[in-house]
Amino acid sequence: MDPAGDGAEFHIPTVGQQHGGNYSCSYRLRSEPFVSSEPSDPVQLVVAVDPLDFTNANVARLGLGAAVLLVLGLILAEAYYSRPRGAP
Repeated sequence: MDPAGDGAEFHIPTVGQQHGGNYSCSYRLRSEPFVSSEPSDPVQLVVAVDPLDFTNANVARLGLGAAVLLVLGLILAEAYYSRPRGAP
């Protein structure tokens, strides 16, 4: 809360589109923890999505998929070349 008592700042470390909507604030005094103030006027929270975030996540998924396919290919190649030549 600011020193004048007119506002407060809230840090939200992780937020997604599902968190958007109308929010109100109320407060409680430490001396009366079970009594709350009247809610404030609602404030609309709008969450904008950064398309770059999805692109980075997709690139990471593609890279992981490629790594898995590479490992499987190496396992198959090792199995093929390590078998005896006369075996079926």
